[in-house]
Amino acid sequence: MWMNTEDARSDFVLIAATAAIVPLLRDIVVTFPFYPSSSTPSLILALAWLLLTTAAMPWFLTRHRERPGDAWGGPGDNGGLGTAFLVVLPVLLAGLWRSNQLFDGADFVAGNLLRDLANPVVGSATSLTDRVMVIALVATSAFASTIMLSTLVVRARDGFRQTELKLVEGLRTFGMGAAAASLLTGTLLGVSGRVPWSLVLTTTVALVALVLTADRLIYGATTTTRMTLLAPAITSAILHVFAFGGLLTSDPLVGLWQGSLGFGTTVVAATLLETRKNKLAFLVLLSLFAIYPTCMHPLSGLQVFGSC
Repeated sequence: MWMNTEDARSDFVLIAATAAIVPLLRDIVVTFPFYPSSSTPSLILALAWLLLTTAAMPWFLTRHRERPGDAWGGPGDNGGLGTAFLVVLPVLLAGLWRSNQLFDGADFVAGNLLRDLANPVVGSATSLTDRVMVIALVATSAFASTIMLSTLVVRARDGFRQTELKLVEGLRTFGMGAAAASLLTGTLLGVSGRVPWSLVLTTTVALVALVLTADRLIYGATTTTRMTLLAPAITSAILHVFAFGGLLTSDPLVGLWQGSLGFGTTVVAATLLETRKNKLAFLVLLSLFAIYPTCMHPLSGLQVFGSC
């Protein structure tokens, strides 16, 4: 059932505006002398900021509209675990490479799964309390980004011009276009020495592999609307650029590079929802983005630990 177009569009704008404004407010508040600096209180507040930035507005609006299922992508099949693993494999490999664990396979297989999964995000946290808080932060990031992106896709589906196109065509065009843009901007950063060449190549290859893997899950006749893919992806790119100070800063190229990566991964995530059969793959994908330092998270600021 379609929502009222005006309501869907206003919800989309409110969610995107909240994601842009709350981080600015946070940056002001953290400068106050009374703001906690010790690890546990600061992590608790980080949980609150994450929820305010991403999940709070979609959660409120979907219940206000009496459509709570929209926060999880609307109706559709959750898909199989095998499909989810296939889709997220490029992100997992890129994350393990980035966290220097790709060749730690012996320990990984031998039963130290929790340690290997925790290392990229725990970092220097050694106490049990800090580790629990970090795991909670990653779980919150996955939960919040899932709700926000799901709602943005559903609202874009209902709120913008219904120009139909084949889903596979949109994925290939926008996904590969984003990979080309990330390679171009990443190359400029690599030449200037601001970003390692290994990271530029790893993220580009991972994004291309992600697009090609998602492509195999789409039936040729499946259709969507152009803005269902483009509106959330453009929002993702803008939020990344804002996170690095906008286009008028001394170094907007980093924001454009990460924005192009976020654009591409958002297109893939929206495509998984639009197939109506791969919600589980969508959820696992966003969870891995929160865990591993790949620079490919669709939403700026939600890759909790492990700066790219």
